[in-house]
Amino acid sequence: MNGDNINLPRDERSPQPIVTDLIESASNAYKQIAGYDQQQVDDLIRAIGWTIYREEHAESIAKTAHEETGLGNKADKKQKIQRCCKGVFTDIIDEQSVGVRKTESPNIIEIMKPVGVIGTSIPSTNPGTTIVNVAMLAVKGRNSIVISSPPHCVNTAALTVQYVREALADAGAPRNLIQLLPVPVNRNREYELMEHVDLVQVTGSSRKVKAGQESGTPNYCVGEGNIVAIVDETADVREAATDIVTGTTFDNSIVCVCENAVVAHADVYSKLIAALEAEGGYLCTETEAKSIEATMFLSDSINPLVIGKSAREIAEKANVSVSNKTDLIMVEESGVGAAHPLSGEKLAPVLTMYQADTFEDAVTTTKQILDYQGTGHSCVIHTTSPDRTEQVGREVDVCRVAVNQSGIDIATSFRNDLTNTAALGAGPWGGNQLDENLSYERFITSTRIALPTDQKEPIDDVFGNDETTDI
Repeated sequence: MNGDNINLPRDERSPQPIVTDLIESASNAYKQIAGYDQQQVDDLIRAIGWTIYREEHAESIAKTAHEETGLGNKADKKQKIQRCCKGVFTDIIDEQSVGVRKTESPNIIEIMKPVGVIGTSIPSTNPGTTIVNVAMLAVKGRNSIVISSPPHCVNTAALTVQYVREALADAGAPRNLIQLLPVPVNRNREYELMEHVDLVQVTGSSRKVKAGQESGTPNYCVGEGNIVAIVDETADVREAATDIVTGTTFDNSIVCVCENAVVAHADVYSKLIAALEAEGGYLCTETEAKSIEATMFLSDSINPLVIGKSAREIAEKANVSVSNKTDLIMVEESGVGAAHPLSGEKLAPVLTMYQADTFEDAVTTTKQILDYQGTGHSCVIHTTSPDRTEQVGREVDVCRVAVNQSGIDIATSFRNDLTNTAALGAGPWGGNQLDENLSYERFITSTRIALPTDQKEPIDDVFGNDETTDI
């Protein structure tokens, strides 16, 4: 099987009967595995992860995604898919998701149960990766999943789903544990799905996230990224440059955890620019930067023709002359907000550079950038000072701070102990219920049995005051 031989479901009916049939078959499927023990569940996780990780399957999905969407590059897509499979599998394979789970109290018995039917809307930037990620997490909790794909990556979604369905069948499980909304894909079908499943998980555009959160269904939708990397005067500049280039250029920066901006202390700013240039970066003149900006933004939105394109392609469109070794475009900026669109998420290997006179200024600028776009998501700091790291954690309202790492290490990496995932919540700051990396525990619900105890009711003056004492 390959990208040219995809079983693409098609249904011309109205949204309501289509979604009703999908949910009914998905409900029947997850009920068929409701009695699975932990070993049987983990066998399914292994089957799902392995079938997508396999060299020929990962290659085929990456090739189809690149040809179909024109975003990013095939090599990084393949690496992204395989890293996700390996990372998520490693995280969850030894974790309990079935039966009675021990709690801190011997008098509370927790029985883990499936949520039911999960409705997932995937992004065109990471279709294969997102599908296998959510499929592994959902099935770990003995759930089924129905996927809605954007029209311009539906072949990639169908191919990925087909691989997973075949793996499930080979493992003796129902194929309909994973299904795909049939083509033609449209918003009405997607919104109908969101309203009637048991749980919604959306990774994608702000419009889709808003729809998921307003569907009335419990949800774990994720916010937009716009990763800022702080480089202070104590940092190892060369290592910081390597990490930043790795993050910004990965899959042409279409992943939400790719660095979009750098705020560097004045003492190391010039050294960092030189180190980034040595890694394939090109620093634009003021005139060239204006041309890059005009090329990348149409009115108040990103030009779709530059999303996920290489630095050389973007430079050519902007009539900026760069070498054939250029992998990253750098533009210098001092302002933040709508009047400075390059301060926002760009979904392309264009890095916005800010210089800060003090570390406090760097933190302030970082907060301003994230307040404009990327609220609550993540940031990176390159430093040798633990105090600086903790200061960023205290003062910058993000759910993750990666230290001396690349932005992409926030999602799938063995350089830290964050949960491997393709979906990262931005918490209340970003309007999300989820404030962590999406994990299998979000796809489990529990019944808690409370046994009687001999615990004594606290005495009346538990607060240290009686009725005659002024508080």
